[in-house]
Amino acid sequence: MAVLVRTNDTAQFINKNLNDNDIPSEIAKGKNLNYDNQKVKVMTLHSAKGLEFPIVAIARVDSDQIPVLFNIADPEERNAKLNEERNLFSVGMSRAMRRLAVTFNKEYPSKFIDEINTSLWEVVD
Repeated sequence: MAVLVRTNDTAQFINKNLNDNDIPSEIAKGKNLNYDNQKVKVMTLHSAKGLEFPIVAIARVDSDQIPVLFNIADPEERNAKLNEERNLFSVGMSRAMRRLAVTFNKEYPSKFIDEINTSLWEVVD
């Protein structure tokens, strides 16, 4: 299983919380993964490109995490960055071979949540 996040800081936070709750996990980067150990792989969406996992959770799909737009004032540049972030989120979702979970705060979800075809997933409160 992999837990995918947008930033390294969020990966560190998730990894610590999983281990603190007796769920063995490790920060994983790139293609140098040890698939033999039975630990949840916690990694950024960028690190997950080209990889697949039976189960994927994309954590913190919140407005302050995904998309990361910084302070881009130019509308054209902002739109290009937004599309890049949308593609990154899509790539993350496509890493799941059998199951995908997307978690977000209902108070401030990412705008990408509304773009997901809800006929393809089950909403659980």
